[in-house]
Amino acid sequence: MRALKPIMARHLISLTLVALALLAGRAAAEVELGTPFSDDMMVQMDRAIPVWGTAKAGAAVTVRMAEAAAEATADEEGYWRVELPAVAEAGPYELVVEADGSEAVRLTNVLAGDIWLCSGQSNMAWAVERTDSASWAIPNAADSDIRLLKVRRQSATEPVERIDATWAEAAPNTVRYFSAVGYHFGRQVHAETGRPIGLIDASWGGSAIHAWLPDETLRRYDDYDQLREMVARRTARAEEAFREWDEGGREGRRPGLNGGGPQHQLAALHNGMTHPLGAMPIRGVLWYQGEADAGNPDRYKVLFPELVDAWRSQFGDDELPVYFVQLTAFGRSGEDVWRRFRETQRELADLDHVEMAVSIDVGDETDIHPTNKQPVGERLARFALRDVYGQAVMADYPIPTSVAAQDDGSVRLTYDHVGDGLRLLEGDDVLGFVLVDADGKTHDATAQLVGPDSIVLSAEGVTEPALVRYAFSPAPAVNLVNSEDLPAVPFEMAVD
Repeated sequence: MRALKPIMARHLISLTLVALALLAGRAAAEVELGTPFSDDMMVQMDRAIPVWGTAKAGAAVTVRMAEAAAEATADEEGYWRVELPAVAEAGPYELVVEADGSEAVRLTNVLAGDIWLCSGQSNMAWAVERTDSASWAIPNAADSDIRLLKVRRQSATEPVERIDATWAEAAPNTVRYFSAVGYHFGRQVHAETGRPIGLIDASWGGSAIHAWLPDETLRRYDDYDQLREMVARRTARAEEAFREWDEGGREGRRPGLNGGGPQHQLAALHNGMTHPLGAMPIRGVLWYQGEADAGNPDRYKVLFPELVDAWRSQFGDDELPVYFVQLTAFGRSGEDVWRRFRETQRELADLDHVEMAVSIDVGDETDIHPTNKQPVGERLARFALRDVYGQAVMADYPIPTSVAAQDDGSVRLTYDHVGDGLRLLEGDDVLGFVLVDADGKTHDATAQLVGPDSIVLSAEGVTEPALVRYAFSPAPAVNLVNSEDLPAVPFEMAVD
């Protein structure tokens, strides 16, 4: 019989081996830089640059870059940290670290630019090579002004200080395996601004939001004990299913994790993937996640703002922009689950310096991983171009500002963020609308554009409409966009 290898035990063993290897390396090297310092790295332009690492206890450490220098003394555990002044030019630079009695560490081709953290679950992790744009994006990827850091998947029970990752220039062999949403965001922002762009891909398929939150934040959550017990139950079930499959000769399909894997443990991905990035300044965060949490929108409504605050605390920016993706169309997501979760996400877009990209039109009814990722990245880029880089770019999706009943029983919707006017991608009728009457019955609605910002809805037999719903099904057919082809947002609203 094969030896048992439980899911979580394997990851903890792996993490232990990584830690031992790092300790061995630390013992051999007298001065080391921390994570995420490496050749070809990017530092955040126009912000003070923290640099940290280890050396012999008590060693005097000097760090130099761009004709500036800073000094520190390693503490009794060997840790040191300095702060270099901000740089306004891209470089590239050489970063040199010297310590008493040790050979200098030199990092070359260090670039200054804007760093964006790309995090979430599988639709953020989805690599360029698996998308519709791969045939042109990969061969044309070489660009030394775009730097990529792909964080290895690592789940940890306590915060760790190092990750197995090094920076690299954008090139066919590096872009191929990188987040497609992140890459297309960075490519678009760089093309429009000329600014060097750094992208950090820290994502894990199937991950839950509670895995990305710090432990101290989770413990403040009112239903923390309930959440902890839920994760423990799911983990036990997943490991029991694996044990039975393993002892049964591994016949048939390997059991799924069902919410009990390493990417579902409380604070595990913050500890193993986000915390090791340290306090290095970044320009903003891109987030594509929610599929794993769609069944509990009330909990997500509490935890997502906490995650935003955690990022802002770690990276030292109270107004750090966070741009996220609303869940796209998927036909097997359950009649009420994803559509209700999308409504929660729409409400969360009202947070300060938080924006939501609508993706309802680029989903796949039969696949939870749609391969058309380029528009998603470019829609996220629009927010950055407008809010961070000051460009006159239309970024917002069309959304109703009024939903008013008419005397004949119809409903008139007036939209904002239409640009030069609403339009249809195809056909003469607006698709995706339903009316809910006073008795709670749902009726397919006929919808007509009656002006650049207005739509009139009606449904046979409905004289007292109570609610309007748009694109409020798992995988709706939609054709309504503004003049920039940004799709109208799914919604449910009461009729005035």
